[in-house]
Amino acid sequence: MSQYFDLSIRRIEIKKPKRDLKPVIKLQDEVNKTLLHDEYYYPTDERTIQECLDGDYILLGVYNKDKLIAASFAFEGGLFFSKPITDWMEIPGNKIMCHEFVVVDMEYRGNGIQKRFMDATIREARQMGYDTIWCCAHPNNTPSVCSIESTGYKFADRFVVDGWPRNVYYRSTSIQR
Repeated sequence: MSQYFDLSIRRIEIKKPKRDLKPVIKLQDEVNKTLLHDEYYYPTDERTIQECLDGDYILLGVYNKDKLIAASFAFEGGLFFSKPITDWMEIPGNKIMCHEFVVVDMEYRGNGIQKRFMDATIREARQMGYDTIWCCAHPNNTPSVCSIESTGYKFADRFVVDGWPRNVYYRSTSIQR
């Protein structure tokens, strides 16, 4: 017997960061425990997310009733292993946004949520005046790499930092056909 879930994407409103970020942090922790390889996902800690809320950001969620089952976070500029991405490599664009993470509860994977988050984040970033968006993924995390590439991101470079390999991708926020 199949159940219907409303998998629509909504903005996660942050009025009180300590309280409002708890479900996001909890979801990250739960998702991280279900991954086949620890190195596939490097969780973003609550303090880092809170610091990013001072600038432009996009925080989206999908809920099953009142339970957060998927989340996506992007913010202006972006850090790659604690340094601005532009310290690592040149990325074209005047106003750059980082798509920091997408996490989806194990029970809801395979429904296209990650790709839909990526599309929604690109649209939101464009509306906010950003011309480029970038992200990274472990090179062997095939589902993430496929979602990234299917939404028009181009491979830019591969880095290994503290034993953590990451492919970096970027794309224009303009509508591409």
